[in-house]
Amino acid sequence: MIKTSDLSFHLNRGSGRMATNLAKNMIFGSFGVAGFVALLALLDIILGVPFAHSTTMDILFLLSSAIVGYLGWDAFKDMG
Repeated sequence: MIKTSDLSFHLNRGSGRMATNLAKNMIFGSFGVAGFVALLALLDIILGVPFAHSTTMDILFLLSSAIVGYLGWDAFKDMG
């Protein structure tokens, strides 16, 4: 006879590692998006190319990408 605890052990054995990989991939994705937004904002400040040189929005984009980058770094540091 199969016990419920044995069944749950076999079903959940590999799910912890997969959740950790998914969380790390999401954090790396947030690093990538934050860097891409910061790059576009810097290009707009310097060249005026992607967003028609709106300095106020560029500063807000840089600020938001820095916040997202910090939150990603903090979450990555907590993952250990």
